[in-house]
Amino acid sequence: MRIYRPCPKCHSENTRVTTTDQKSDTEIKRYMRCLDCKFRFRSIEVITDEVTPPGRPKGTFILDDHQVTQIGYNDPHITLANWAAIYNVSTTTIRHAKQRFERYN
Repeated sequence: MRIYRPCPKCHSENTRVTTTDQKSDTEIKRYMRCLDCKFRFRSIEVITDEVTPPGRPKGTFILDDHQVTQIGYNDPHITLANWAAIYNVSTTTIRHAKQRFERYN
């Protein structure tokens, strides 16, 4: 297993773990060495049982109310892909914005 930690001195990613210390069930210390500048450093990893899902937290939305209104009053010639390119988001976000507009208006 390769652990990628950049060197704090030269910022190189060419590092190696020299020793690993696990004194408790929740903490691992890794002693590392940079292969470029020979600097030695330590990283401490805390082990948790919580799993964080990828992506944004639920309930957050990228577009503001004005953008949702603009999408809601959509010109029929502008497709979902065009709106997505305008606001630099996915077409799914545009579809959700249309649904949000219809729900509140």
